[in-house]
Amino acid sequence: MSDWPRPRPGRLLLLLFFLLAACSRPGVTPTPPLPTSAVIDTPAGNAATVTPFVLPPTFTPPPPPAVPSPPAPAGVTPTATLGADVDFAEKVVEFRYTIPALGLDRRVEANRAGRIDIVDETTGLVAVLRNQGPIIEQFRLGFGGLSLPPLPEDCPGCVAFSYELVDSGESGEGWLQDPVLLASVENYTAANLGPHFPAGSVFGLRRNANAFNAAHSLAVTADGQLWRWLATDAEVAAPVAVDSEPALAAALAALPALPLADLQGEYLVDCPVVPLEVLYLAPAGEGEGGANSRTIRLICPAFSLPASLLPLYLAADGALAPLLAQAAQEGLEPPPLALPLDTMLDYQRVDGAHLTMQLSGQVVATDPAGSIYTTTLPVSQVISLTTRLAETNRLVRGVTAYTAGELPNILLVRGPLAMLEAAWRDLAPADIRPILVELDALLDEIIGLSEAEPIPPEPTPTATATP
Repeated sequence: MSDWPRPRPGRLLLLLFFLLAACSRPGVTPTPPLPTSAVIDTPAGNAATVTPFVLPPTFTPPPPPAVPSPPAPAGVTPTATLGADVDFAEKVVEFRYTIPALGLDRRVEANRAGRIDIVDETTGLVAVLRNQGPIIEQFRLGFGGLSLPPLPEDCPGCVAFSYELVDSGESGEGWLQDPVLLASVENYTAANLGPHFPAGSVFGLRRNANAFNAAHSLAVTADGQLWRWLATDAEVAAPVAVDSEPALAAALAALPALPLADLQGEYLVDCPVVPLEVLYLAPAGEGEGGANSRTIRLICPAFSLPASLLPLYLAADGALAPLLAQAAQEGLEPPPLALPLDTMLDYQRVDGAHLTMQLSGQVVATDPAGSIYTTTLPVSQVISLTTRLAETNRLVRGVTAYTAGELPNILLVRGPLAMLEAAWRDLAPADIRPILVELDALLDEIIGLSEAEPIPPEPTPTATATP
């Protein structure tokens, strides 16, 4: 049984409003990182410069038809609805969210005009949202009656929270422990200001919440400290040495060689139940907005991530796995990926045969009857094949033909800077045919089609590797 207090209905509704922002699919081209102390003024209906919080439609039924007011007696002047002295700039709600260990300090202030200012007190970044009346009402419902225990002494990882509801006269400060409010506040501020990573971070990854995991983050600072935390953590764990994750330490060693200027700002493919992710790369640890830093948005990295980012992303994913395993609910597992995350090449042939090559050299082949074979190839051979295919310039970026499934032959290749694709019905593009001859020969050899009479395979036999 959890020790957390049972969330009030208002807080659950607040979570719904906040987390729906994480499920939205961005469709606009991102702008460059904003300078310190920038102000983003967002009129109603316009997208914010930073990742916007999109107000979802509510399910509130329409009000009943208005009853006509009786006519005023002769000689009586009706009274105005609002007093002339109403100060629409007056603050009605304010809350502040702080985690000293991470250097996180964000404040939200709402006024009577429906304007919300979301301020990063550390960087000076401000997002301004207008016509936010429904969201302000959710703040009132979510924070009403909230009681906060005192912060423990000497606890820099504890989440400090304060709030004020002007109209009801309620206020409070202390240690925020309610997982619903923790997730809501973290998501709302991150959706509008972007994710927070500790000062001096050279690498960061944040994933939005989905049906299987709370939002979570990872960061590595220039002094080799590795931070990992969940949005629902009431206390963020102290960092560990990044060397405790050898794969991540090795991938970070290659970070300065990444072609940051050639990378896109977004790699987005719409996949079911896959959250928006943000990658932060700053080899010099100079902070967001620096000349040598890059912030990249991802959706469905298995189908979108370029090969140049794959080793680093795989290492970060592995470093996050223990954190997510501890927080996972029993029996609630995400579905398997349609394409393994480390796939470098995926080839579907008209006869139903299928070949997948992974960055590790693992190769999985399926014959037309559906029997599965596995083998390994030298990593250099996998890289050589994918590089040669990318260099033909006959593959197009994206996975649209794969998703449509209308053509019988489909080839996906993870190129250095983007996912690439070719699809055809009868004849492949001329420039890739010589390489396809090699792929077909390899596929036929693995599944036994090149032999006169192959022995019927077991359900999942393993072929002998042929380097």
